Amino acid sequence: MGDEGNRNIEADDAMFTSDFVRAFSPRSKEACRLLGVLPKECVIRSYESFAAHGLAPEIQKLRYQEFESLRQETIQMVREQRYDLVQSGWQPTKYGLGSVKSMGDSKSKKAAVAAADRARIEKLMARQNKELEAMVSYEVKMANLRSRQDAKLENRKLAEAKAKQERKQEMLKAAEKKRQWELAKAAEEEAIKAKNAAEAKKLYIKEQKYLAELARKEEERKADAKRKQEARAAKRREHEKRTAAIQTEQFMQMQIKQEEMDRREQRLAADFEAKKKFMEEVSAEKAKQATMRIAMVLEDKERILEERRQEVEDRMKAQQKRLQEFEAQQIKQVIDKRKKAKILEEKRLEAMAAQKKRDEQRVRQLVQQQYQKDMLVEELEEKKRMEREFKAELIRLNESRKAANLKRLQRQENYRRANLIQKVNADAAKVREIDLVKQKTLRERQQYQIGLVRQKKQLVELFGKIKQSKNWKTMGKLDLTAELSKSSSSARLPLTDANAERRSSDPGRQKMKYSQSTPNLAH
Repeated sequence: MGDEGNRNIEADDAMFTSDFVRAFSPRSKEACRLLGVLPKECVIRSYESFAAHGLAPEIQKLRYQEFESLRQETIQMVREQRYDLVQSGWQPTKYGLGSVKSMGDSKSKKAAVAAADRARIEKLMARQNKELEAMVSYEVKMANLRSRQDAKLENRKLAEAKAKQERKQEMLKAAEKKRQWELAKAAEEEAIKAKNAAEAKKLYIKEQKYLAELARKEEERKADAKRKQEARAAKRREHEKRTAAIQTEQFMQMQIKQEEMDRREQRLAADFEAKKKFMEEVSAEKAKQATMRIAMVLEDKERILEERRQEVEDRMKAQQKRLQEFEAQQIKQVIDKRKKAKILEEKRLEAMAAQKKRDEQRVRQLVQQQYQKDMLVEELEEKKRMEREFKAELIRLNESRKAANLKRLQRQENYRRANLIQKVNADAAKVREIDLVKQKTLRERQQYQIGLVRQKKQLVELFGKIKQSKNWKTMGKLDLTAELSKSSSSARLPLTDANAERRSSDPGRQKMKYSQSTPNLAH
């Protein structure tokens, strides 16, 4: 454990940068490979790295929490797997996966002696048995680990399903509560809307009635003013007619009187002429008196006419003055009425302005209320949209977690398959090497048997020669081993001294070893 240093999965996860996880210890990398975990899945990420254009802060926080939760679970799983590797005595090798060692150095021992080969084969077989036992133990532990992981995964799935069901129930309750609230709110809004509509309708009807009343009053006022004006005009025309009639009548009377005076004058003149003619005859003396009386009468007549004319003019002036005074009075009354109408109109306009101001304030209040309602509706819509996005994000994160778990299981299975394939290839290489050693040993046995047959034939020939020569004394002096070696040296393959010593010292034991090694090789 000390050879891994501090760059392993047991370090503080706040230090897990990209460079740090790339420099993980072999045992930590092996734990990651066994679980199908990529080291970059343990890399820490900041909250700001989840920000995106147009992404809500709630979704950003949810993604960060989901990533950190999954990262912590992954780190804990890798730590548990590393602990299992430490407990199982796993050691890294420089040749790749697992704890299988290469047999590349066996090429340098191909020229070793048969006894060393057989010893190495036996040692290799024993080691292979140990490795097979270790492999079986390791597979059992991995199976137990996988079963524990499957149990954890199943428990997690059950917990997630339970949590999901609870969330679903809570969401259903919340949705039902929200629906009830929305129904109550909608009913309340409908009631408020109906009330506002009724009030607006009443206000509109009242305003229309008020406007109609104002229009009617204005029409009546205009009609009354028109009637009054027409009446005044009619009175004026009537007065003018009467004045003109009076003046005409007076003028006619004056004309009549003038005509009468002229007729009288004519009659008087005629009478005067007659009297003159009559009086010319009566008395010349009375002519002057008569003339004087006529002059006086004419003067009196002229004076009377002048007085009457002056009287008519005075009457006309008085009539004109009374007419002017009447017209001034009428004009003054009209001006007063106009002033009063103007004051009333100003009061009416002020009342209308005040009413309009009140109506505008009421309209602003209604608009403000409608704006607040619209803002509330927009807030509710925004909340609904956020809930939909939050739910969609939860579904996406759940699918992403499932996909990540599936990929992790695939990587785990691929690594396990690759490990098994490498182990199988290593075992196949060992088997091929054992087959080569076995074939070499079989060839050596065949050569040894051929050598024994030749030695036996040579011994038979030697014994035949001795038997023919009947020289039994030379038989005790013969070195059979040296003779057999000489005779069979050209036919046998050279053997090492150690091998020859073994064969010569204990051929039965050697034969037993051959018989013991053969089934193992075949196995």
